[in-house]
Amino acid sequence: MANMNKEQGALLVMGNAFGSQAFVQAAKRMGLKAIATDGTPLAVCRAKQLADESWDIECGDIDGLESACRSNNVIGVVSGASNFVIEREVELCQRLGFNACYSGSGRVFETDKASFKALCEKVGVPIAKDYSVTEEEIQSDAALNIDYPVVVKPTDRAGNAGVGYCYNDEDLRRGYKVAKEESHSGGVVIEKMMTGDEWYSYYAVADGEAKFISLCAMIAETGYPKNVYSITTTLTSAVQRYVDEIDKPIRDMLAAAGCDDGIVWVQVMTDGDGSFHAIEMGYRIDGEVMIEPIRHVSTFDAFRWMIEYSMGREHVRADLEALTPTEGTGFATSYMLWVDRDCTIEEVQGLDALSLDERLYIDCVKAPGEEARQYSAIGLVDFATKDLQEAIEIIEKVNENVKIIDTEGNDVFIRFTEHSLLER
Repeated sequence: MANMNKEQGALLVMGNAFGSQAFVQAAKRMGLKAIATDGTPLAVCRAKQLADESWDIECGDIDGLESACRSNNVIGVVSGASNFVIEREVELCQRLGFNACYSGSGRVFETDKASFKALCEKVGVPIAKDYSVTEEEIQSDAALNIDYPVVVKPTDRAGNAGVGYCYNDEDLRRGYKVAKEESHSGGVVIEKMMTGDEWYSYYAVADGEAKFISLCAMIAETGYPKNVYSITTTLTSAVQRYVDEIDKPIRDMLAAAGCDDGIVWVQVMTDGDGSFHAIEMGYRIDGEVMIEPIRHVSTFDAFRWMIEYSMGREHVRADLEALTPTEGTGFATSYMLWVDRDCTIEEVQGLDALSLDERLYIDCVKAPGEEARQYSAIGLVDFATKDLQEAIEIIEKVNENVKIIDTEGNDVFIRFTEHSLLER
């Protein structure tokens, strides 16, 4: 799609989640008028600050948004990595007759982990072993028939909400209760804990066919839970092994899921024998917004792809042919700014200084006075580099500049310091 004149229509970007500001920036690169909406004040909403126009309409106010869209020549709607906002986006698009980037049957398999695992089993994608435990067994004092360690998680939540790592019956009973409370439906998955490394793969989708774009390693600082991924990066030697072993079954699974147009990521882990197993999928952008640095090291601009689709251009399989994977073209990396405890944010220092470096894409979704739960990400720094050494230099620059200060005066930022983990 060629650059469009702003008079031809506007793109509405919903919410203040990770990725919202990147959609605003992408719309402006495409020559579109960008409108951002959210109940968050302008002073703390980066998407609204960057947009050509901003609204204070809450994302849950579908009636208000529908009226405003019809009055302001909005011709497409997108949103960042918030499942709540995505559901509102889909509803708004249905009312307006627009394509919704995250709609269709594929969405079910993102929001229901049990259905995802059943689909993987059906088409032959390896998955972690499941355990079936009844509510009565959990509530009793009898020994549970479980081969530990296991992971327990809600069937229908994302962003690590309700995820627990269990090494005995006591852990599992406690973790099961948390997962059930976090689940919207009360559903819980208990599965074998994979002991190897972790990645997610990105795919572009057109006309029901998926094309592999990148494999992103997910790396936590030692001493923190495995799901506190400080670094997500295409710096990994596992690409060819992934393509040879599991790419084809995963593409078959995505076709069976009904993913028709847009982007999909699939989280995978290796077990003790080194084989890949699928863990879950996302029919949306990821929370690390890896598609921002990936567009600098491949021919795939996922933001443009989704904006085009939202405005009515449905991609065809021939569009996939022009897309090249990231391997061998440089490296894309995301450094997530996690906090190490439940806290109230007093100040985030250093981001203004980092913003002077044009290599960096910076996002922060928490403002002073807001609460943050332990092991949640309040911001990110994304970048594309030519080699490993440049990536390490940027990571060190973030470590030196950024401080996340809570109201008790503590610096709660979890810094990534183990550079050797990037070389696997």
